[in-house]
Amino acid sequence: MAINPYSESGIISTLRGKGISSSDLDDDAMLVVIEDALNDYLFYKPKIAITSYADSITTVADQPNYALPDDALWVRQVCWNPSYSDTEFEDMWKEILLANYQETNPTVLMIEYGKMAQLNRLFKGHWEILNDEIWLKPCPDGVYNVAVIYAASRPLDELDQTKDRWFMDLCYFHALFSVATKKLTGGGFRAGQYSQSESVGRETMKVAERGLEMTRLRIANSFVGGRS
Repeated sequence: MAINPYSESGIISTLRGKGISSSDLDDDAMLVVIEDALNDYLFYKPKIAITSYADSITTVADQPNYALPDDALWVRQVCWNPSYSDTEFEDMWKEILLANYQETNPTVLMIEYGKMAQLNRLFKGHWEILNDEIWLKPCPDGVYNVAVIYAASRPLDELDQTKDRWFMDLCYFHALFSVATKKLTGGGFRAGQYSQSESVGRETMKVAERGLEMTRLRIANSFVGGRS
């Protein structure tokens, strides 16, 4: 049976084929490399999740702070709209929502959706992250449901679905960086000022650093996850 290239064993097999030998890094060290590469990858390409209605924040009057979703790496957006009852805003919002649109006319729909978007920008609530909690501004004056859009982790089997080759490159250069660090810190043959391990380590480190920089740029150019 073929090895899944996006499993731990598959990645280790691929890196061995690229020249990262077991004498350079054993399998346990490779697992650490894969974890580091995945954390690096998730900074740019996390899974984007949104809370369900049941899991959304249910506000309490006069309480501004609420817990993050359990699996959130960071928050991208909090859909917080304060109550503006008995105001012209509520009347305008209802008028737009209840209007009969010409569904076959994309220009009319674009104009009406634009009005809704503009009203939302003008009157929506604000939020920020403080001490790993979501703080809503203005402070809720009653009970509301607030959805959260956030970045979550991706397991390796999801990368198998996306077939992102940049992740494999990221694993390779993380492994090369670890090999370089080992050579620089592990000593080796010395003759006066000359050290074979250190000179090889320095050159390997340069290649690894350039490779990591270019790979991160390629990943970022394909998609950048907004951060809170």
